[in-house]
Amino acid sequence: ICWDQWFPEAARAMVLQGAEILFYPTAIGSEPQDDDLDSCNHWKRVMQGHAGANL
Repeated sequence: ICWDQWFPEAARAMVLQGAEILFYPTAIGSEPQDDDLDSCNHWKRVMQGHAGANL
């Protein structure tokens, strides 16, 4: 459920089965072990790429 979002195959399979909206419950984007590290923008860009690939 969480890590699968990094791979476009799962999103593509769901779209081919008729999904119009995908929700990814995750804590990715926050890095509690390092306050100076923020991967939120990276995560958002990957999800935008998945959306674009499935248009």
